[in-house]
Amino acid sequence: MLEEFREKNIKVTYPDNASDDEKNQKRKESIQDHFQKTLIVSKEKVAQSLKNDRITAIQNIDFSKANPNNTHFMNELSFAGKGITQGFMEVFQVEVNSAVDQYMKRKHIIEQRKDNGEKRAFIGEFKNSKLHKRTPYFDNKETIEKSMKQKMEMMKREKKQSNQQKQEISRSRSLNHEED
Repeated sequence: MLEEFREKNIKVTYPDNASDDEKNQKRKESIQDHFQKTLIVSKEKVAQSLKNDRITAIQNIDFSKANPNNTHFMNELSFAGKGITQGFMEVFQVEVNSAVDQYMKRKHIIEQRKDNGEKRAFIGEFKNSKLHKRTPYFDNKETIEKSMKQKMEMMKREKKQSNQQKQEISRSRSLNHEED
């Protein structure tokens, strides 16, 4: 079966007879993989991380004795380089984990395609890394999007009506106070 997460175009493939745990593991791996490939870590975050503890390792190296044949110097330089790389990787992984966490807190439109070509879609959300279906199945994601758009328009109209009623009540009260 193929699942597509609408917002980020994340695709998950698993056998039709896969267990829920297997499906959730595949979903988690696909989401993690997506953010590892697409996330951009800002230069400032990396620089800030490096300034904290790794730059001191570089500052302690005595560059006056720099000689490519000097094993001690080369070992220190190698150690500092590894520290910088490790710092970047820590910052990057923290950013990936944060992006995945934020993504998994939201609701998603998920379209499933079975191996026989049958499509269905639903709105789901993750709880404890497990996908939970929050709506019944729809024929396709376009039906869900249309339904959501209609609900949003209805909510806007209701909010507008509510605001108008509040304004009318405020005007009525202000007129009553002016008459007193």
